[in-house]
Amino acid sequence: MDITFKDVTYTYQPNTPFEHLALNQLNFQIPKGSFTAIVGHTGSGKSTLIQHLNGLLRPSEGTVSIGGFELTNEKNKQIKALRKKVGMVFQYPEHQLFEETVKKDILFGPKNFDVAVSDDQLLKVIDMVGLEPEILERSPFDLSGGQKRRVAIASILILEPELLVLDEPTAGLDPLGQKQMMELFSQLHRKQDITVVLVTHQMEDVLAYANQMLVLENGRVSLKGKPIQVFQYKDYLRQIGLDIPEVIEFLEYLEKETGLAIPYRGQALTELGTSIAKWVKDGDA
Repeated sequence: MDITFKDVTYTYQPNTPFEHLALNQLNFQIPKGSFTAIVGHTGSGKSTLIQHLNGLLRPSEGTVSIGGFELTNEKNKQIKALRKKVGMVFQYPEHQLFEETVKKDILFGPKNFDVAVSDDQLLKVIDMVGLEPEILERSPFDLSGGQKRRVAIASILILEPELLVLDEPTAGLDPLGQKQMMELFSQLHRKQDITVVLVTHQMEDVLAYANQMLVLENGRVSLKGKPIQVFQYKDYLRQIGLDIPEVIEFLEYLEKETGLAIPYRGQALTELGTSIAKWVKDGDA
């Protein structure tokens, strides 16, 4: 699903002493089929922005277009249809599990949307998230943390969303679990042609998986482009409290200490190692 924000402003508790401007005249587009990362320090507007993607919030001003749906500050009777197409994975989605069995938990969403699910579809979605069929009859509370998260994601994927919104989806996982989870989302993006919007503080994930990046600052988009391009603004990103991917920091340090300038274009570590080794060899000759 393609996404367009046109002059979108959102204000919490307007006309009160607690009024807070969270989004300020936002204008941007996210193409269908893209993997877009949204980054920014705490309070920059990230969570407010993504809550507009399935109608949890409506803009105070402006228009949000998502596929064929349009959201303004007026009530919209199409919200339920929109939410069927937009899967939201919040932090710690496993906390949303509550049914007696995994199967009942996964089928809870389809039941609410009056969607019939076949056994084949159920087995397919279990396979997609890397779980075995026998898990369907187990209690979700007997599973490991990683399994619970995969079940929670399966309960979203069973509705076959066209847009997947991920809010810090690897929070609380160990490094291996983080990598496995991001690989899962990457495969879904490639194989299912799902548009993905990722909110994260993990800049390594942004560089590895996203093909577009938005930087939010004070409720506005301050930078937009391919991650490799955006990460060239290292000083600005550090100034607003964001990290730089380790590989880019290393190349920056290498140039500072040795004078060897290797522009980062997405090379694998082995390729970078070969370039450095060649420079050392030539320097010793």
